[in-house]
Amino acid sequence: MATTSTAQDRTKTPRGNMNPQLHKAAREGDIVLLTRLMASNNRPDLTSSLTPQGNTVLHIATKFGHQGIVKEIIKQTRWSALVSQSNSKGDTPLHIAARAGHLDLIKLLTPTLEEGAPWRTDARVAWKTSNLEGSTAVHEALKNGHGKIALRLLKFEKKHKLARRVNKAKESPLYLAAEAGMSTVVREIVAQDDFSSEGPDGQNPLHIAVIKGRIEVVKVLLESDRAEFMIKEEDGFEKTALHYASTIGYYGEVKTEVETRTKILSLLLEVNPSLAYVPDKNGDYPLLIATTRGPFEGIKIILEHCPDSAELVNKNEQNALHLAVIRKSEAVLQYLINRPEFKKLINEPDKEGNTPVHLATMTNSNEIVDMLSNCVGVDLAVTNNQGLTAMDLCGYTAEQQMIRDTLRKFGAVPSRHKWQELLFLPLHPPPPPLVPPPRPVPTILVSISSNLKSATKTLPIVTTLIATVTFAAAFTVPGGYNTTAPHEGMPVFIRKAALKAFVFSDILAFCSSMAATILLVYASACSNDEFLISSALKTSSYIAGVSVLATITAFMTGVYVLMPIESLWLAIIAISLGCAVPIFLIWYSEWLEAQTKALKKQNIKSLAIH
Repeated sequence: MATTSTAQDRTKTPRGNMNPQLHKAAREGDIVLLTRLMASNNRPDLTSSLTPQGNTVLHIATKFGHQGIVKEIIKQTRWSALVSQSNSKGDTPLHIAARAGHLDLIKLLTPTLEEGAPWRTDARVAWKTSNLEGSTAVHEALKNGHGKIALRLLKFEKKHKLARRVNKAKESPLYLAAEAGMSTVVREIVAQDDFSSEGPDGQNPLHIAVIKGRIEVVKVLLESDRAEFMIKEEDGFEKTALHYASTIGYYGEVKTEVETRTKILSLLLEVNPSLAYVPDKNGDYPLLIATTRGPFEGIKIILEHCPDSAELVNKNEQNALHLAVIRKSEAVLQYLINRPEFKKLINEPDKEGNTPVHLATMTNSNEIVDMLSNCVGVDLAVTNNQGLTAMDLCGYTAEQQMIRDTLRKFGAVPSRHKWQELLFLPLHPPPPPLVPPPRPVPTILVSISSNLKSATKTLPIVTTLIATVTFAAAFTVPGGYNTTAPHEGMPVFIRKAALKAFVFSDILAFCSSMAATILLVYASACSNDEFLISSALKTSSYIAGVSVLATITAFMTGVYVLMPIESLWLAIIAISLGCAVPIFLIWYSEWLEAQTKALKKQNIKSLAIH
C-alpha cells in the first residue's frame, strides 16, 4: 500500500510553485517581463509552473484576455503543449477563453479556415478535451451565452462531432443553444449529419425552448428533420413539449411573453394536434393543465384546434369544467360553459360522483354556483356517490347559507335521504354536513365569521338609538296636550287621522327595534355558534329595516299633523322626501347588483377577445 501511494504521489503534478514574476507577467499581460524571465539562466518551465488550482501561465493570460502574451506563448514550439494542458478542473485554455467570451483568443488558440492554417496537434487535442464536468469548449461557450464562439467552434473540424458530445449534466450543445435562445447556433447544429438532442431529465431541446419561451428556436427545431421525433418525445415526467406550452402565463410573465408563448402553443398544435390527447405521468392532458394553471388564452387555443378534447378527464375523472370550478376561475368557467362542447358535460360526475355544482358548493363559491345553476340543462337533483345533492353539502356558515339560497332559487331540493334525516332531527341547530370534504378553512370564511361577530356588535347600536328616539316621541306627541276641561291631558290633535298614524308607526318602530336589539344581544352571548349568529343577524336585519321604515313614517305623519292648511305644500314635500328614502335604497341596491354582473360579463368578454 505504501509503495502504491508513493508512486501516485510522484505522478501528481506539483501545485503552487509558480514564479511570482511569471504570474505577474501573465496576469498583467507584460510581454517584456515574460521575455526577460525566459531569457534568464533560471528560466521557469512553463509546463510545470502551476498555481494551486493547476493553472499554467497560458490559463492565466487567457482568463484576463491578454491577446499579446497568449500569441507570444503559442508561437513557441516548445510551449505548444500548454494549449491542451488542463488545470485541476479539467479546463484547458480553450475552455477558459470560451467561458469568458474572448473571441480573439479563440482565433489564436484554434487555427482559422479563412487563413488556411493547418491544424496543430495540440490544438486538436484541446478541441476534443472535456473538463471534469464533461463539458467541451462548445458547452462552456453556450452555457455563458457566447453564440459567436460556439458557432466558430462548431463550424471547424466537423469530423470531431462536437455536436454529439454530452456533458455529465446530460446537456448536449443543441440543448444548451436552445435554452439560451441561440437560433443561429441551433440552425447550424441541426444542419449537421450527426448531433445529440439529449437534455437533463429526459428532455430534448424542444422541451427547454418551450419552457424558456424561445419562439425562434422552436421554429427552427420544428423545421428540422428531427421535428417529428422531438415533438412526440416525452421527458422523465412523461410530458411532451405541448404539456409545458399549456402553462402559458403560469410563472407571471409580462404580456409580451404571454403572447410569445401563445404563438408557441399554436405552432405545436398546428404541427401535431394529436399531442393534445397524450397524458403525462399524472394523467393530465394539455387542456386540463391549461385549465388548472394557464390563463384564458391557452384553453382557447387548445379547444380551437381540438374541440373534442373537452371530454378528456384526469385520474379523478374530472374534466375541464370540474377543474375550473376547483380553481374558482369565473372567467374560464364562463368561457367553457358557453362553448357547445361543454353544454352536455354540465352534469358529468367525477370519480366521487360530484358534478361541477357539487364542487362549487364544497369550495364555497356562491358566484360559481349561481353561474352553473343558470346553465341550460343543469340538474341540481343529481346525487354523488354518497347520495348527496349539492344542497345537502351546504353547511351553516354565512357563505354556505348564501349558496343554499342560490340553489333554492333555482329549484334545488335536498335528497330523499336528507329529507328523511331532517324529519328525525331534534329541535336544535343541525349538525355540520354529513361528509364534509377534508379541506382547510379558506381565509374568506375566517373573514366572514369575523365580520358576523362585528355586525352583531354594531347593529344593536342602531336599533337601540331608534328605540330611544321612538320611546321619547311617544310621550311628546305633535301639538302637545290640552290644558283645559273637559279634554285636559288629551293630545290636541287626537281626532286627526295623521296623529293616529303617527302613534301606530312610533309604536311599531319602538317594538321592532327592541326585538332586534334583544335578538342581537342573545346572539352575541353565543359567540361560538356561527349558525345562531348568522341566523339572528339575518332576522334582526329584517326587523331593523321595519323599524327604520316605521320611524320614517312617524316623522312624516308628525310633520303633517303640525302643518296648517296654508302650509300644506310643506307637509307634502316632507312626505315626498320621506318616501324617497326607501325607494332610493331599493333602486340603488338593484342598480349596484346589475353593475356588478355587467362588470363580470365585461371582464369575461375582454378575456375572450385577448
